[in-house]
Amino acid sequence: MLCVIARSSTSADKCRDDFCRSLWRLRALRLRRFGLSPAGDCRMRFRWGALGEVVITWGLSYALFFTLLSLRHMRMPAVLCFLGKISYSIYLLHVVVIQVIGNMSLGIWWKFTGWISVTFALSTVTYYLVEEPGIRLGRWLETLLFPRRPLLGEDAQAPVAISAVINP
Repeated sequence: MLCVIARSSTSADKCRDDFCRSLWRLRALRLRRFGLSPAGDCRMRFRWGALGEVVITWGLSYALFFTLLSLRHMRMPAVLCFLGKISYSIYLLHVVVIQVIGNMSLGIWWKFTGWISVTFALSTVTYYLVEEPGIRLGRWLETLLFPRRPLLGEDAQAPVAISAVINP
């Protein structure tokens, strides 16, 4: 608005015009981060740059989240449950696999196929050989270090048969 007012005045008022340009430059620097770019002195042209990517990414993420949230009472497919198990290994190993296979002289489709297959294979092996035993060890240590205390309604000294009758 300040720029429009400065432009409508006479050109003899050079001080206002320079002030308008400096304000515009500051504003343009801030807005470039969000995909807005200056098209002239006082006009803005919207471009789907970073802002569009953010809006689309977050919109799709929220849509997927709320869709899956509404389906949470349904039985999940076994493939998705398996991917959930190995997802942390995928997260840890995918960068290493991409670096190793990326340096090979293969076509892009062979690289992509290699990234996916090697990442899933290594993640599966890592899950069963590292994560699962680590989880078991952690649960065993937890029972040793923090034994389960009886709840308020439970009688800690009651025999097993009486406890089974009281708490079926």
